[in-house]
Amino acid sequence: MPAVDEETLRLEVQKLLVGIDIKSTSIGKLRSDLEAQLGLPPGGLDSQKDRVQFILSSELSQISRPRTEAPDAKKPRLDVAEEKPTHEEKEKDKDKKEKDKKKNKKDKKEKKDQQPEPATQAVPQQPKAEETQPQEPKAEETQPAQPKPESDDEGLEAGDALMEPEPPVETVQPDVAVAAKEAEPTAPTMGMASFEDFQADFQIEPEAPQQHSRGGIATEAMALSGAEDGNLRLWNLESYSCVRVMEGHSGTVYALVVNWHSMEALSGADDSAKLWNIKQGGCQKTFADTPEGCTAVAADWTGRTAVSGCGDGSLKVWCMSSAKVKKKLAAHRGGVWALAADFARNRLASGGEEEIKIWNTGNWTPLYCTRGYAGGVNSLNVHWKDNKMLAGASNSQHRLQLWNFGGEIQESPDEKPADSRMVIGSQEGEPLIGHRDVVSEVIADWESGTAVTGGWDGQLIVWNLEKRAPLHAHECKSGRVRSLAVDFQYMQAICGASNGSMHVVDLSDGQIQRSLDGHEGAVTAVCAKRIGL
Repeated sequence: MPAVDEETLRLEVQKLLVGIDIKSTSIGKLRSDLEAQLGLPPGGLDSQKDRVQFILSSELSQISRPRTEAPDAKKPRLDVAEEKPTHEEKEKDKDKKEKDKKKNKKDKKEKKDQQPEPATQAVPQQPKAEETQPQEPKAEETQPAQPKPESDDEGLEAGDALMEPEPPVETVQPDVAVAAKEAEPTAPTMGMASFEDFQADFQIEPEAPQQHSRGGIATEAMALSGAEDGNLRLWNLESYSCVRVMEGHSGTVYALVVNWHSMEALSGADDSAKLWNIKQGGCQKTFADTPEGCTAVAADWTGRTAVSGCGDGSLKVWCMSSAKVKKKLAAHRGGVWALAADFARNRLASGGEEEIKIWNTGNWTPLYCTRGYAGGVNSLNVHWKDNKMLAGASNSQHRLQLWNFGGEIQESPDEKPADSRMVIGSQEGEPLIGHRDVVSEVIADWESGTAVTGGWDGQLIVWNLEKRAPLHAHECKSGRVRSLAVDFQYMQAICGASNGSMHVVDLSDGQIQRSLDGHEGAVTAVCAKRIGL
């Protein structure tokens, strides 16, 4: 696809920004609108992303420049920072003029005081002048206090103060940094081009994020991670920065599920399971009775039910509202290491030391159990419509297996004993050969027939499920893949590593595009989502 010349790009950007409400837009939307305006398909400007970012940031900074400055749209970006002293001098001149004006008024009134008749009138007039004049500074003093409307995010961590806008002079200052970074290559986000300089280049008013995002967070791509340090971290994948840290667990966080629409998360750790409000940044409920730790979780957000898989092999069903146990089930010998659920179909799959079971979540009876030795199931991904599941395990012979349970499950009348309802599968799992060590994570896009797996052998493998064969196999320089999130549309992955880092990886070539640091100890759970697209 031929590149669009810079002059055309700048003209089209200027047209696009005519009459635009800066507070109600985002950099991602502007870029998409620009592609549409140029008649290009989505992603048509990817080859020119650095130049497009520079032009957008340049034009936006012109719009956001304080009105008191003289218009100079043609001025180079590096000159913008030199205007900052001029702005301060103008403010000083304005204050000086105000003081001179007050002094002149006071002198006039003192002259009038020397006359006999107006002397009695000068007494009430002078306080009025002094009382009315300070009202102007009061109005100005209330201006910096406007970030307080962000009380919608009351209870956020102290680090969130970084998201508050700086005084107006800061809106022109970052242009120098952007110009300096212009030649540096930038890595794409989870499914989007990188606009990591946008937040520094163009400050959005506090109210603006609430108009075009969920949870009051101005971003289109988010990730939530848990680690051996017991903390949860919420990440902005646009700026590759940590939005907030949520503390509460006293041990390793093994599992996470997230409802990005309501900005809620359920975590399982050594000490308990917890329900979080990641919009506010606080723990809402603690489900403490998890023998030998909570090693897997599932959530029915509509029915407000949480399920925890415990290290002693039991399943516990919780009421999210009261944090009380609704049901306790003896599920597996050993621990429950993986859960996958479709509560709309009343189905849940659990993986244990020896087998995989499928449960009816309507009455919590077991319906199906795999045949043969599954071998310490660490991760599960189920296609409930076609009755297939992909399981990653620690078994040295069958590290990755594909199971088909179509036609195996038959509902039994409620009056029969629970044990008689469970069917033992007629077939063993089909092995997929590739990994050399424990398969810790399995994620599948069943519609496209593609899966991505990560293992302790340091491999990240993309599979063709129809052919049961690898499409790509990448050796991760960071070592073991401890956790994994995948964007199949853009073929990108976030891998949690043992050293506390997360890496954004291009699944086509295995190259690390960006690293996120902050956790101490291995990153053992991660969920990611592109929001608002």
